[in-house]
Amino acid sequence: MSEQQWVWRLQLHPAPTFARRNLLRDTTSSQIAFRSPEYRREPTFAHQLHVAYSSKIHGVGLLAASPYYCAKEDLSKALQYCSKIGAEFGQPHNGPPTPDYVESLVSDTKKAFNEDQIDDPAGIRTAKIYLFSGKNDTKVSQPIVKAVELFYTKLGVNSNNIKTDYDVPAGHAMVTRNYGKDCSTSDSPYINKCGLDVVERILEQIYGSLKQPGTASKESLKAFDQTLFFAGDDSANGATTAELFHESIADFYHNI
Repeated sequence: MSEQQWVWRLQLHPAPTFARRNLLRDTTSSQIAFRSPEYRREPTFAHQLHVAYSSKIHGVGLLAASPYYCAKEDLSKALQYCSKIGAEFGQPHNGPPTPDYVESLVSDTKKAFNEDQIDDPAGIRTAKIYLFSGKNDTKVSQPIVKAVELFYTKLGVNSNNIKTDYDVPAGHAMVTRNYGKDCSTSDSPYINKCGLDVVERILEQIYGSLKQPGTASKESLKAFDQTLFFAGDDSANGATTAELFHESIADFYHNI
């Protein structure tokens, strides 16, 4: 582990259906802890990024994600099968993804590797994975998130490397110990207080036992232009600016 760690928080609009190899083509770090952001389809994007760059990302925390390439570039499937967001527009939910469908996603993943679009998915087998799904999530239901768990196991991830939290009465939100809206809500800004520090659980799953949280300085949070990493077409539908948090590991959250 290097002396310093980068934690990225990507600001996105609805995420693309397929994470492409050149999306972050200039990334050079061999170990990246990628924490899933809190809003809408960003966790699914984090999952896609993990699969596409499995040789570089050794751990991932996902809140309310749907399986890799679930929509298969079909918007209606993204809204009605891989999530329940279509209900906001009068479109009935016809999911969740079945085991046979998840099997087809595994085949699609291997095909993408054979076509040199993503890293070898064999690299996923040793990853440390954390999955969270609130019992009151009205946008990405628990069976959809459990399809993500099935996807990882079908790619050979040992069950001991997957930690899940499915018992928290949370809505669709980033879950905190004592900040945000009522735990069961699924409304903007999608930050709910549920008596649980989900970020701590993600880091514990990836790194093991932690020190007590330190005090981060605002100077460590930097905005940067993420359009430099876009593919130049609709495969990357994101905000132009993202945030990057950089802190010495000795002063941050975990004890390696």
